[in-house]
Amino acid sequence: FLALLAFKIFSDEQVDVAVLEVGLGGKYDATNVVKAPVVCGISSLGYDHMEILGNSLVEIAGEKAGILKKGVPAYTVPQPEVAMSVLKQRASELGVSIRIVPPLDPRQLEDQPLGLHGEHQYMNAGLAVALANTWLERQGHLDRIHVKDHGTLPDQFIKGLSIACLQGRAQIVPDLQVSSECKDTSCPLVFYLDGAHSPESMEICAKWFSHVTKKDAAQPGPLEQRRSGINSKKILLFNCMSVRDPQILLPRLLDTCAQKGPLL
Repeated sequence: FLALLAFKIFSDEQVDVAVLEVGLGGKYDATNVVKAPVVCGISSLGYDHMEILGNSLVEIAGEKAGILKKGVPAYTVPQPEVAMSVLKQRASELGVSIRIVPPLDPRQLEDQPLGLHGEHQYMNAGLAVALANTWLERQGHLDRIHVKDHGTLPDQFIKGLSIACLQGRAQIVPDLQVSSECKDTSCPLVFYLDGAHSPESMEICAKWFSHVTKKDAAQPGPLEQRRSGINSKKILLFNCMSVRDPQILLPRLLDTCAQKGPLL
């Protein structure tokens, strides 16, 4: 229903271009009714939605490869070898070449930070750039961007990547009411939100949480200029619905935090 509603809104609003993200997989996902997308991309694969997609990376990759279409350019990021083999096999059957995109080089951003936090976002950014470039090329819009020749991205790309925002992913939310009532500037209540819900994403979430909490503690300053301090109450929130197994998720979180920073 949500996919149908999205298509209805896109049609009524006459959108110029839509980026469709699959719900779970690809082969049987509702978004697969689009038979001729301009370009397809597959991001990092992991053990997620296993109750539907399968219990191995081979099975999961097979489902995700269902978005690939004959004659449609396809991109992915570096994957575990077993998953990559499945993607390449499916691409070969369709007569398309699936290209592996490396992580974005930070130097291409001209000293601008990514709007989305975490080292893994450079992987996602590289894939996003490849998809956007392909769309611009196939739609005949490359002349609309200013292509530089010294190894950086076009200004429009840099702006988009630097202001990108995704609430609930590596998001830091101080409790402003508690902060305003606190006499000690280092004791606010701070929530660290991330939608992590798989073993792989839990490890990434833990690395991010460890990095930002250590960074805040090492850079004291006025309350309005920082998020937390040594004495602050830090609460990390992630996603563990009934279909998730906390006994699989929590060890990755605890082990990574123990190695990288604060032990929860």
